[in-house]
Amino acid sequence: MDNRRDLDIDCIIKNVDSWYKEIALKSKEEVDALHHTRFQELQDQRDRFREALERNKCEVAELTRLTQVLQGETDHVKKQLACLQAAIDDAEQRGHCALTDARGKHTELQSALRNAEDELAGMLRDYQALLNVKLALDIEITTYKTLLEGEESRWVDNAVKLDG
Repeated sequence: MDNRRDLDIDCIIKNVDSWYKEIALKSKEEVDALHHTRFQELQDQRDRFREALERNKCEVAELTRLTQVLQGETDHVKKQLACLQAAIDDAEQRGHCALTDARGKHTELQSALRNAEDELAGMLRDYQALLNVKLALDIEITTYKTLLEGEESRWVDNAVKLDG
């Protein structure tokens, strides 16, 4: 029996080489497919990020515009507030001046009233004194009249007696 086998090394090497080439080709195709898939995912992700960035830019622009509008309104309200505060301060000042003037006039009027009351009291005293003088004069006149009438009647009686 012949145990020799004919080993065809060239054929084995060709088979192994072919097998390795096939494995390498499959691996390369898998890697290419993986790279292509990953590249496509990254492009899709880039597109989503770009769209999100555009939306964010639009939102930032809108918020900036809204901020400017609100800032303008805030400035307008601050100006109105300043005007109102100035008007309030002016009204308070005028009110204070008017109150001070009114108090001064009230004091003057009270003083004038007291003076008028004092003057009226003095006039009443003078009037009462004049009435007393008039009454005394009336009494005196009546007394003199009575005396004169009595003297006249005595003269008339004396003249009648002398004539008679």
